[in-house]
Amino acid sequence: MRAPSILFTDVTEATGLRFHHTSGSSGRKYVVETMGSGAAAFDYDADGNIDLYVVDSGDLPGYAAAADPRNALLRNEGPGSGWTFTDRATTAGVDDRGYGMGVTIGDYDNDLDADVLVTNINGAPDLLRNDSEPRLPALQVRLVGRAANRMGYGARVLVRSGEDVQVLQRSSGDGYLGSNDVRLLIYLPSGRADELRVQWGAGEETILTDVTPGRIVVDQARGVVARRN
Repeated sequence: MRAPSILFTDVTEATGLRFHHTSGSSGRKYVVETMGSGAAAFDYDADGNIDLYVVDSGDLPGYAAAADPRNALLRNEGPGSGWTFTDRATTAGVDDRGYGMGVTIGDYDNDLDADVLVTNINGAPDLLRNDSEPRLPALQVRLVGRAANRMGYGARVLVRSGEDVQVLQRSSGDGYLGSNDVRLLIYLPSGRADELRVQWGAGEETILTDVTPGRIVVDQARGVVARRN
């Protein structure tokens, strides 16, 4: 049987991801493309859509953006917009942060939203606390592996909340020389996880039903071993 063909279409322009800004000094401005050196995909405004944060390391030799780097917070406007993105970095206060190289995501203050850590070239890092008003209740999941590794690296988590289905994977490295929070942050359109399925590998699964918002720890051998609302 002939294998199906796999095709890709470049939708960068159509979705608004080919973003630009003006740069220059002494009143002379010119349009340049931001040089994205680090990016993170996460739901910063808790509406169930995956957004993007891109950092600009414009000081690398040969790039016009060197004088005026700009980071971009690209909000996913959802299916009603055709899955287009809008840059909200200026209104969110996270656009001009220096020469960014790496970006990692984590809930450092334990308030069930995603905060951002940016590492800069020849400069101190920036810790950006997310003060957005959550639109959906959240579930934070920490995995404890037994067979392969204690951190649950490689495990896939499938969450069904109403008609919404999300798939997340526990990875050990994210972006440039970084690693995101070990806890997976999931927003629940129906107010709860009707089903949460952890695929540990080698065919082994943990299946939970009717999981309410809050924080849980899922052990590969024992199921839910801790819960906090």
